[in-house]
Amino acid sequence: MLLIFCLCIPATAQVSSYQELQGAYLYNFAKYIVWPEEDSELFIIGVIEHAEITDHFKDIFKDKKVRGMKIKLKTIHSETELSPAHMVYMPNNSSLDISSIKSALQGTSTLIVTEEDLIGKGANISFIKKGKSLRFTVDEKALTGIGLTANQGLLNLAIQK
Repeated sequence: MLLIFCLCIPATAQVSSYQELQGAYLYNFAKYIVWPEEDSELFIIGVIEHAEITDHFKDIFKDKKVRGMKIKLKTIHSETELSPAHMVYMPNNSSLDISSIKSALQGTSTLIVTEEDLIGKGANISFIKKGKSLRFTVDEKALTGIGLTANQGLLNLAIQK
């Protein structure tokens, strides 16, 4: 839990530091959200259309595991590539829109995380810049609706709307 609290540190103007902070948050979302049980060796995180972000995250997630599964990152270019991802990260300026992503993932337990605040439009978690800090908000009802449960500590750290 202490690691999550450390993540509320200010985000700097450097792009790499900002992406490192986002990557750390994504890793903790993976750790502190409970997915339905499955028999898989990989925890798949898809990044919508940004191969350079995927490559940057690969360094962050190297040798890390979630619930005993190795993390695999992949760049997603169309709705047909979304499944079987456990988590989908949608950076700003993606040509895919949140409604098509949500529609393509209907019936799955895939967590949708967005760089801009798209809670209310289909995101389960959205990053929010507050001053120089990077924070997040969670749509707990949407999480429950897709069969996911967030740890109470994670929910306590989220910005409430």
